[in-house]
Amino acid sequence: MSRATSAGIVALKEGNATKPFGRPKIVLSSSQIDDLERLAEIGATQEEQAAYLGISMDTLHRRMHDQPDVFLAVTRAGGRLKASLRRKQVSVALNDGHPSQATMLIWLGKTVLGQSDRVSLKIETTDDALKALKDIWPDIDPDEMIRQLTQPIDIEAEEVADEREVEEPAVVQDEAATEAPGAP
Repeated sequence: MSRATSAGIVALKEGNATKPFGRPKIVLSSSQIDDLERLAEIGATQEEQAAYLGISMDTLHRRMHDQPDVFLAVTRAGGRLKASLRRKQVSVALNDGHPSQATMLIWLGKTVLGQSDRVSLKIETTDDALKALKDIWPDIDPDEMIRQLTQPIDIEAEEVADEREVEEPAVVQDEAATEAPGAP
């Protein structure tokens, strides 16, 4: 630390500082705040807003904290942008004959109403199961997959017990039960 800086710190602590040291604080003017609001209204990111004003992201964040007008302007503009986009989306969704109507209705249903795509698969027979497996995993032999899925799994008692005593159940295994359904 230089002698001048040390002397300035001592003077500041004693209340004898004649002038502030360090860089002057950047305060955004009302025209700069208006610029920020217009940028936020078109969806500019905070990084783009800071670059436009020629300040760092840290400075923009500090001004949003220190200058309530900055925070309010950016927040209000962002809210107006979102409302405008939502209005347009709803307009497209409700416009019969619009080429994007179905897509917009689905998207709004998912985002606004919490709807989701549900995939259901009805399997009534072994043949249905094999067909479904072939459709999902065409490169895997379904008979081999069923054989692997129906194989008993050996787990060491200590892995399951986690240092507790476990009574091992009597296991009776029927060979027919381990075969894949529909196998000869």
